[in-house]
Amino acid sequence: MKYLYALLAVTLMALMTISPAGADVGDGKEGCNRGEICVEDWKNSARIKHFWWNKTYGATKWWNKDLDVNQEKVKDDIGYVIVKDNNCDVKFTNVKRFQRDDNWTVPNDFRGRNAKHNNRYDKHARVNC
Repeated sequence: MKYLYALLAVTLMALMTISPAGADVGDGKEGCNRGEICVEDWKNSARIKHFWWNKTYGATKWWNKDLDVNQEKVKDDIGYVIVKDNNCDVKFTNVKRFQRDDNWTVPNDFRGRNAKHNNRYDKHARVNC
């Protein structure tokens, strides 16, 4: 029984260890790979985040690939976008309270700077699938 508890403790510690796979919501690899929607912080290109599906950013944090830590919220800080979704375009939205939302739809296989929307995205959604 003592060995079972030791094995359980080691397993739990391994699961709680921070790693790029734990910070990546896509395929668990640091690079932006086929099928993923990838974003990079406009202030620090070492901070990245990958997604498979739609996402409202809220408390989602950047993964700093140089320091191996989570840092600051993704919301309002997207500077670079790579869309490698297999089927869909991606619509990034800046939710505005008293005005119409500001949307930017980028095509499948897009790679480029976010110059249009002042980095103010709150969420993204797969569209035109």
